[in-house]
Amino acid sequence: MLLYSNKAVKVINDDRELHDQLSIALVAQFVSKIKEQYELNKIQIKLFAKSSRYLRAKGWTAQHALDISVEHIDQVEYFRGPSKHHWREGVQVFEFIEYLTDLDMYVKFSVSDQGVEMMAFHEREKLIDSSWLHNERRN
Repeated sequence: MLLYSNKAVKVINDDRELHDQLSIALVAQFVSKIKEQYELNKIQIKLFAKSSRYLRAKGWTAQHALDISVEHIDQVEYFRGPSKHHWREGVQVFEFIEYLTDLDMYVKFSVSDQGVEMMAFHEREKLIDSSWLHNERRN
């Protein structure tokens, strides 16, 4: 039994391709905004407790984490988003996995009318898979 006709598969593939093109453009725009705001010294650092503990254990400052992250950030490191902020309206969250030497770092930024904010910076803890694609991007 066929689940999708050839026509339906074409529509799904066309939709995915368009969505991927829009996502690539959006991520490129966001990465540019991060770099621009960093150069203007306008990124706020509001790290979650896990990130703060991680940085203390490493002996790093939050500013050092931001410097490293912005230096390495690129569309290639994009992980997921934009997604809605858990408790703030009008805020989009983007997540990246940055590959630094022998560490995979999980980095989270948010963007709103108030600017860019760094929310998380710590070693990646979970496996990266595509299961989030079907839920996360519908926001």
